Amino acid sequence: QRTHLLRSVAQSATVQSVTAINPHAVRVVSDLRGVSVSQLAREADLDRSSLSTALNGGPRRIPADKLLDIARVLMVDPRALLGPDEVRTKSAA
Repeated sequence: QRTHLLRSVAQSATVQSVTAINPHAVRVVSDLRGVSVSQLAREADLDRSSLSTALNGGPRRIPADKLLDIARVLMVDPRALLGPDEVRTKSAA
């Protein structure tokens, strides 16, 4: 089901190749799911220091495919983890 959701999101939204994450959203969902930054980075195959920097006020831009991996690990819609201006739906394009 999660794979279907991610495919659906990919079809319904145009996500830039590099995108900004919403660090607050990632932290809230991570806390709710009981997933540490280290575990999230490991399971999303993302460099831990890059993820930590993005969540702690550094550059928040990450590859879009890694956003999908983070969303998969956290079991959420990837759009919930984006900054407010990062997703353009086909209907708005």
